[in-house]
Amino acid sequence: MKMFNYRLNHYNYDSIKVGIGLGCSEELVVKAGQVGSGINDKIWIGKAVVDASHLSDKANRNGLSPILMSNLVFSNIEDLLIQENKSYADWIALESSKFDLEKFYGCDIVNIAFDNWIKENC
Repeated sequence: MKMFNYRLNHYNYDSIKVGIGLGCSEELVVKAGQVGSGINDKIWIGKAVVDASHLSDKANRNGLSPILMSNLVFSNIEDLLIQENKSYADWIALESSKFDLEKFYGCDIVNIAFDNWIKENC
């Protein structure tokens, strides 16, 4: 998004903000489309889709992080994060919204090398 916003600003357009939501659960995947049209896309149905949609709607708004994940996503990746880097706790934090009772986690993780490249080249 940073690169895209640099390009927008270069052409005197307003920057945009997006939020990313991560949900996790068992899902139903259905192929749907019009017979003979060549369109036969997968449609994802389930709680993970709903959770991700709700979290992405909150992400990067009202002081919340741009990436929000459900409690289940965080608990599934927490052990892996500890193995990879002990300072993961500095990356992901428990967040809350006055509109929500469920807990969720937020972060603003970037690829540092790519982020530096954007700063130098855009």
